[in-house]
Amino acid sequence: MRRLFLALLIVLCGAPLFARASAQDLDARARADGAAQLARMLEASGGLAAWRAQGGAAWDVLDTLRVQPEPDGGEWRVHHRVARRAVFDPAGQGWLHSEYARYDEPSARVVVDPFRQVSSGDAAWAEHGGRADRAAPTAARARDAVRREFLLGALPFALAELGAEVRALEPGALGDRRVERVAVHLPSPVVMEDSEAVADFELLLDPETARPLRLAYTLVGADRDDPERGPTQAWIDFSGRLEVGKVFLPARRELFHAGGTRRLAGELARASAGAPAPAGLRRPWISGLVWSGAERATSWDPPARGAPRRSALESAPSGGR
Repeated sequence: MRRLFLALLIVLCGAPLFARASAQDLDARARADGAAQLARMLEASGGLAAWRAQGGAAWDVLDTLRVQPEPDGGEWRVHHRVARRAVFDPAGQGWLHSEYARYDEPSARVVVDPFRQVSSGDAAWAEHGGRADRAAPTAARARDAVRREFLLGALPFALAELGAEVRALEPGALGDRRVERVAVHLPSPVVMEDSEAVADFELLLDPETARPLRLAYTLVGADRDDPERGPTQAWIDFSGRLEVGKVFLPARRELFHAGGTRRLAGELARASAGAPAPAGLRRPWISGLVWSGAERATSWDPPARGAPRRSALESAPSGGR
């Protein structure tokens, strides 16, 4: 009887322990495979050592918002464009120099209205019209904008620099294309849109080249007015490659929402390697100066007279901050 009792006790108490150990083994394997996938991504893009050795990177990015005006579908139309110059050190400190459009009444012309957002260490601020603003809401928006551009523009290096935890998932499909899938968790969330921070993503990779193809995430919409509206599935598709010193970054990205009527595309150009100018990270409230050496995003300036021209809507940067 005693032996039977001991046998039952082992079965009842031991099974959960074995199951738990098995789950722990599977989790450890997923983490190890995820780390291997990240290492493969980094190597395919030039290597993390090369990224850090070159001291930083800069690129132009043209953000183009397209909308579908008709509720039942129809043609996608350009709503506005904003040209930006992104400048980063390897860890993601740096700035975004955005060129908005403003109507100038004295000259009766549309002029470029530059706006710079900076994130450096524990400080963040914005500069506009020769003045600096480090009020808490402005600083938060600047930090969010810089981190978001770093994550998307410097993929996959940003994953390593931001301390992402990567776990391997079962392979999947993107249309009729087989892809590798990994789950990405960021210890510090990134505000992706509408002030909504996201920490968990799913990244789809080309199994042969290890290049990122799609970054998917869910928008909960906690601040939405309609409580009946559920979460929104969003994803960013990546394509092409841009050489930056000795590494490569995705040349184009495009944001989609499931069932949405807006598409936001970012096209990178004129990339260069090197550390950000120290004066660009100088804190104006200490130095008493607002940096005037911000490098412009010149890749999409209107062409010279006599060259084929795009429409004003196609060539002029605009939009709101």
